[in-house]
Amino acid sequence: PGIVVKERIKIACFPYNSKRRLPGTSALQDSWSGPHLDGDPGVLPALYIKYLILGPFKKLMKKNNLFDFGMIGLGTMGRNLLLNMADHGFKAIGFDKDLQKGKLLESSATAGTTVKGVDSLETLVQQLQVPRKIMMLVPAGKPVDDVIGSLLPLLQPGDIIIDGGNSHYTDTLRRVNAVREKGFHFMGIGISGGEHGARTGPSIMPGGDAEAYAKVKPILEAVAAKTDGSACV
Repeated sequence: PGIVVKERIKIACFPYNSKRRLPGTSALQDSWSGPHLDGDPGVLPALYIKYLILGPFKKLMKKNNLFDFGMIGLGTMGRNLLLNMADHGFKAIGFDKDLQKGKLLESSATAGTTVKGVDSLETLVQQLQVPRKIMMLVPAGKPVDDVIGSLLPLLQPGDIIIDGGNSHYTDTLRRVNAVREKGFHFMGIGISGGEHGARTGPSIMPGGDAEAYAKVKPILEAVAAKTDGSACV
């Protein structure tokens, strides 16, 4: 890619013939006259810098500012698991209807880590890298289905929803199939170890969509408890 940009910059050094501007506008025609001395040498370089250099650079910066993992439900388990992820170098973002829990999340973060609490599902989804990886730590049953229903219109195909609560396996299988039909991935993950385990290394029991697991595996293995050098996942 660097070579292509370099060649385009070299082309941009050809001055643009200002006589070829479209009448009455500042717009340019599709072609330019080449290296004429009577041209305006500043027009094309400016356009190339704006669209071919600054454009991709801004996209890269935006991507770098996105988060790796999202959490819905910032109670004791959700907050501590998200802080654990941040301690292992992942950019973590969370949402809870109780906005004070989002503030507690941020104030509890280790210095130098990237942790953010937001005030809406929409903001959480917008600030996640794709495919998005979003875990729910909410009470089992109807609350899980309610959150899924609120999330789906905000997501795009390939995104991953994870239920980190204590749902019955039959409910998890039902959700895996229902979500897959809409183009998304769903997993059910058991998290053992309580508050201390969530913060320092839980035992993690994933189930559901194998393709989704491959994408979240590096995060889960990083934060899980370790035995003889192996992650408890």
